[in-house]
Amino acid sequence: MGRFFPLMNKSVYQWARKHQLHNDKAFMRFLDGQLLISAQTTSKSTAALYGATALDLPRQGIYEVEGGIGNLAKTLVTAIERYGGKVQF
Repeated sequence: MGRFFPLMNKSVYQWARKHQLHNDKAFMRFLDGQLLISAQTTSKSTAALYGATALDLPRQGIYEVEGGIGNLAKTLVTAIERYGGKVQF
């Protein structure tokens, strides 16, 4: 865990700058493009540790809820009501 401490308060951009990658316009454009897909922001606004996991998304793969996100909501409502809860829309 200790080796990650230097990244705790750094952005992906600062991490790239530390390794002298920030001047490579094509690389930074690629990095920002990948982060826009996975983190919905660019290297200057993405925390380095979060960015590391976000950039690993294509390797990790993504998960989806069977039947879509609406099905997840319906399942939650059903469970809440089954246990006496009330859901208001």
